[in-house]
Amino acid sequence: MRALLLLAVLGLIALVVYSVWVTLSRQAWKRKVKGLNDPVLWLPRSERQAHARKLLAREQEQYDMRRQEQINDSLNDYMKGYNYR
Repeated sequence: MRALLLLAVLGLIALVVYSVWVTLSRQAWKRKVKGLNDPVLWLPRSERQAHARKLLAREQEQYDMRRQEQINDSLNDYMKGYNYR
């Protein structure tokens, strides 16, 4: 009787361990699948950070260029109005 009870308890413990293992392996699999769709995730962390810095620098440069064009356009419009007076 004790052996049967021990076997049942061990079976329950094994079932809990198996369910935790399956859950963790599914999460790891989902991360791998996500990584397959996004090649940047294949890179090591330091390279991903360097890539992000390059993207931010490019966006900042584009923003600065657009802002400079807006300022130049505003100045040109102002100067045109000033010349006609």
